[in-house]
Amino acid sequence: QRATVVTASPTVSDFVLVAPNSRHVITLGCTGFADIYSPLRVRWSDQNNYNNWTPSVSSTSGEVELGGGTKLIGGVKSRNQINIWTDRSMYAMQYVGNPFIFNFRMLGSNCGLVGPHAAVDYDGRAFWMSDDNFYVFDGQVRNLKSTIRRYVYENINEGDFDKVYAGVNSEFKEIVWLYPSASSNECDSYVLYNPEEDYWVYGTSKWSAFEDHNNIFDNTITAGTDNYIYDNEPKDVYTADGVAIENYLESSSFDMDEGAEIMFVDKIIPDFTFSANGQVSFTLTTKQYPNGTETVKGPYVVQQGTEKIDLRARGRQARVRVSTATSGTSWRWGAVRMAGQPDGKR
Repeated sequence: QRATVVTASPTVSDFVLVAPNSRHVITLGCTGFADIYSPLRVRWSDQNNYNNWTPSVSSTSGEVELGGGTKLIGGVKSRNQINIWTDRSMYAMQYVGNPFIFNFRMLGSNCGLVGPHAAVDYDGRAFWMSDDNFYVFDGQVRNLKSTIRRYVYENINEGDFDKVYAGVNSEFKEIVWLYPSASSNECDSYVLYNPEEDYWVYGTSKWSAFEDHNNIFDNTITAGTDNYIYDNEPKDVYTADGVAIENYLESSSFDMDEGAEIMFVDKIIPDFTFSANGQVSFTLTTKQYPNGTETVKGPYVVQQGTEKIDLRARGRQARVRVSTATSGTSWRWGAVRMAGQPDGKR
């Protein structure tokens, strides 16, 4: 059936969700009983009745004004509660029944949400992005230690914070945030975190929204900034509609003795798992000085039978890169194994 207007609902609301256990429709930042808008108002309908928003002895509808900020930003359903954020704080909204219906507790301050869709629930834990940090709530509000926090926040368009979109990729146990870079008005970059293995990755993308596979979608669904909807990442399929997907993984720079010693590397032992007929390219880049000229060794092709790579490379710092553009290649990287030794200070 076509969607219809719920005439009894608030005439203005900034965010809408449904309480899964109590089955109330909830609006954040909305008009109240007198049809006056408040950016900090939480208002909910009668239980099982989205056409009744008027409190009475026979109704469980109501409203509450929260503090800890200037406006409500968004909410996420979690285990036994709904997490709500202002631009500065986080609250827990729990169903308690009559006479108060819902109870509100402030969980943390100075940890607001950067945009309406910048938070997700992952296995009962809330993960979100604020205007200056990443956070998790696992019983208490904590900063997520991020190795790439400075890179992200120095390269984000603060004027389009509200377009940040968080999603979960359960196939790889990753939480991803899509965001517009400093030079873009639409999402063109991503940062992802794996809470199981505690690693961070960043890169560029074309997605503006992200929905994990679930009871509705068999695969991950993404919305592209090119106005297409993508049926994304089917299991065991590693092409884009038959076209090879170029991808790479690159380390940060590393050194010996804080860069005082020059490294000499003469062997690399690949540690990869491939799909059938898969292959990757391995590149080692060195520099004598942080602002000096780079020397690139490779790319070296690595396949199932590749036992080692012989080379000669010197430098005070180095980084490694693995990439592939071979159609149908699925690969996993184990450990970086190199034969390296100090080679003097000059």
